[in-house]
Amino acid sequence: MARVGLADFDDGLVVRLARRKACTDHRPRMAAQKKTAKLSKSSSRPTRRPTKRAAKSAPYLDQTKRDPAIDEYLANVNPKSRAVLQELRRTIHAFVPEVVECISYRIPAFRYEGRIVGGFTATSTGCSYYPFSGTTLATLAADIEGYSHTKSALHFGADKPLPPALVKKLLKARMPSRGSSHRARGRLPPVVGTQW
Repeated sequence: MARVGLADFDDGLVVRLARRKACTDHRPRMAAQKKTAKLSKSSSRPTRRPTKRAAKSAPYLDQTKRDPAIDEYLANVNPKSRAVLQELRRTIHAFVPEVVECISYRIPAFRYEGRIVGGFTATSTGCSYYPFSGTTLATLAADIEGYSHTKSALHFGADKPLPPALVKKLLKARMPSRGSSHRARGRLPPVVGTQW
């Protein structure tokens, strides 16, 4: 029987065989890498103490709650609107330190207990605050009397920024109450006094 060598095959088959060999070779290596990665993650690392400067501004500068996409968004906004929106951002973090920043519907937003409680954008004429609810602005109609608004957005600018008291009311209107959790929505109350 004649022995078949690589010279007897066409170049396309050799390339396909080499690729197939490369695909099967990496599997044991990847399993070993995953195992060493799990071991290195489980090892205890000493935590660094925060500096005094970082401790003072910790609620606002907590990197787990800040979204770098919002910093990028604000970097592309004109300076007047940027200053107003950064102040609004600080105010929101001051009132609700547990709030987590995110991007929702392509705008900077704030999430509390899994629920979006507010957001903002810069427009060509000023800024807008979004409560992410169609009823919040109608509920607070007396408080937002001096501002132009739509059903879902409150418009303001550098000449007339949102006062902290109004921001607090807007956030409070969207926050879930202490007794009800967003996880508990949809559950039926327990039935008392019935037999099955």
